[in-house]
Amino acid sequence: MKIKAMALRTIRQKPLQFGGSALLLAVAVMLFVTLSSTMALMDSSNQLFREEYKQEDFQFTAGERLSEDQLASFEKEFGVNLQARQWLDIEWKEGVIARILSIQQGINEPYVVKGSLPDEKNEAAITASFADAHGLKVGDIWDSGGETYKITAHVYLPDYIYGVQNENDLMADPKTFGVVLMDKEDFPGGNQPPVYYSGRFSENSGSLSSLKKAVSETVPVLKWTDAKDNVRISYIDAEIESNQSFGSVLPVFIGLFALFIVVLMLKRQIDVQSTQIGTLLALGYTRKEVTLSFMLYPLIISIAGTLLGIAAGLIAAGPLTELYTAFYNLPILNRLAFDPVTLIAGFAVPISVLCVAGFLTIRKKVNKAPLQLLHSRPSFSRKGAIKLPLKWSFKRRFRLKMLLSSPSKSLVLFTGILFSSLLVTFGFISMNSMNVLMKKTYEDAYRYNYAVYYQEVKTEPAQEEESPFSASEAIIKGEDGRKDVKTQLIGMDPSTPMLKLIDSSGKELNSTLPDGAVVTQALAAAEGLEAGDSITLQNPWTDQEQSVTVTGVAEIFIGHAIYMERGDVNRFLSLEEDAYIGKWTLEKPEKESGEAIAAIEDKNAMKKGMEQLLEPTNYSAAVIGIFAFLIGLLIIYLITSMMMDEHTVNISLLKVMGYDRKEISSLLLNVYTPVVIAGYVLGVPLAFISYKGLMASVSESTGFSLPIEPDYMMIAAGFIIIYASYVTSLQLSKRKISRIPLQEVLKRQE
Repeated sequence: MKIKAMALRTIRQKPLQFGGSALLLAVAVMLFVTLSSTMALMDSSNQLFREEYKQEDFQFTAGERLSEDQLASFEKEFGVNLQARQWLDIEWKEGVIARILSIQQGINEPYVVKGSLPDEKNEAAITASFADAHGLKVGDIWDSGGETYKITAHVYLPDYIYGVQNENDLMADPKTFGVVLMDKEDFPGGNQPPVYYSGRFSENSGSLSSLKKAVSETVPVLKWTDAKDNVRISYIDAEIESNQSFGSVLPVFIGLFALFIVVLMLKRQIDVQSTQIGTLLALGYTRKEVTLSFMLYPLIISIAGTLLGIAAGLIAAGPLTELYTAFYNLPILNRLAFDPVTLIAGFAVPISVLCVAGFLTIRKKVNKAPLQLLHSRPSFSRKGAIKLPLKWSFKRRFRLKMLLSSPSKSLVLFTGILFSSLLVTFGFISMNSMNVLMKKTYEDAYRYNYAVYYQEVKTEPAQEEESPFSASEAIIKGEDGRKDVKTQLIGMDPSTPMLKLIDSSGKELNSTLPDGAVVTQALAAAEGLEAGDSITLQNPWTDQEQSVTVTGVAEIFIGHAIYMERGDVNRFLSLEEDAYIGKWTLEKPEKESGEAIAAIEDKNAMKKGMEQLLEPTNYSAAVIGIFAFLIGLLIIYLITSMMMDEHTVNISLLKVMGYDRKEISSLLLNVYTPVVIAGYVLGVPLAFISYKGLMASVSESTGFSLPIEPDYMMIAAGFIIIYASYVTSLQLSKRKISRIPLQEVLKRQE
């Protein structure tokens, strides 16, 4: 009989143990391949979309319109393609906003999915996601604003990859918002629509800061947004970056669990077969032959797990890519973007690591002398290793000995429970955070219903039921080596009932505005700001600087913003004392009011969008909970299964002594209960600490943060999930007790 048959026979006898290890490895490889291939495809298509369809480098809104001569002068001096773009928001249906944009040439060119761009009067192209959400086909007639338009194309837009209506929206929902392209002469309504300006630099371009100054010296700039700060453009970059990190870290953790478990299983098999190894060496087999026979264990597990993971990963990558491209309005421009290195790494690394670890474990044992191997005892059956007080009960001493005799298994189980606890707690924190964000931002802080933005600076007194505000971009000067940070500066009247700035203790901060500035929680999380800090603000148009003291952190989790008194902001911006560019109001302005309105933010619509985000967030929490349950179940089962194999003699002896299956289960299987509890107890605070750090990073790149508040019901639910995986694995292991015969204790007497 070939020596390799020993390993193959053992694998056939214990398919669940070896199959479970391979499955754990397959999960790690699948996650790596799926996320790596999907993100590589997304990133490649995103970069091509930007370059080939000339995505804007910046956009700005001015208080006055620039003439064609002024635009041409800027283009010549700074090497930039600068264009005015008309836009208009209309309510197409109840609760559905369509943003009409004029078609540009040389900037933000649309990618046509189907049909052709409008070239005749009363023709329009609509974004593909908006069309799919409302069943609008090429050739259909679209009624809007009292006009009818023929739909000629479905398109993707490079400046609306993440298609949100307002920059503070967290969720892009094509059911409630979409973009329509048409010629500027075909805009409905008859009135002159507002414009903003978008630009794209050529290769030999001038300085962006110089262009900003030149524009601000010509017209008052109400808002300037660089592409990297535009959520519609940059949000996908943050998503790709975070998923690339996630796709590397999570598979590594799961792969390490698989590695540790395989090493434990291999070490146990070598311990059990020490006598056979010594006999084989004494009979003339070389150490190389014995090593190669035992190498079948890690080799078979790693190859099976890797191939299964790669196959599952490639299958899952297709649907995941379609899901991402639909969510982000991104065309797939490069279907060959998959990096072969990813596939090679997904195949070679797990096999190499497991085989190297297995080789070192095997070689350490095989290098011993044959006589030493013949007289060795398995490490888990050595007597006298642990001394416990005799006054303790037999049950306590037996269970503690089982727990302490194999610290490596306890450590792997503890780490696995800790990891599963982190996952499930992350899911519950996200779900709870969205509920808290909704209440604290949209109910406690924002008391208005509409935020109205004008096309120009206004100075006439607002009506009594309205609350005017100023707003502009500002720069927080970096200190102690930190970089400068752009933020929104908002000037408000402290007595306004429309916006209540409230800190985490419930204290209202409006009254502190005369003494300094209040920052949003999103900005504070990103920049590490606290009450009492001093910050230096810079006017990006005039380079004027002003130091202010942070008087509090408001529980507003959307948007990087600093709130100050309106008069202070106006002086900082060189505006008149009573100037304002917008107002907060309870009633929506009438179209016939004659006001030159640039945009209207509907708080209830934004809140509705957030509520729609809650549903997928809840689904995500459920998926994470299931995943954590399965990972915990798999790890616990493999550990308890190995423990059962190691203590077969003890189980047989306990049966001879009259113990039934329930009592044996209590003595052996329940020994890891303290480990499970300890893993979860430590995992929960670790999850909160990690989530806080994650939110600081997310807030820095996306402009929003999530409140982190413990919900004890959810913490209890998380423990139930983890403990349920533990109990389930014990039930699976209990079946082995009945299959162990009484005479097993006699077979293994030495």
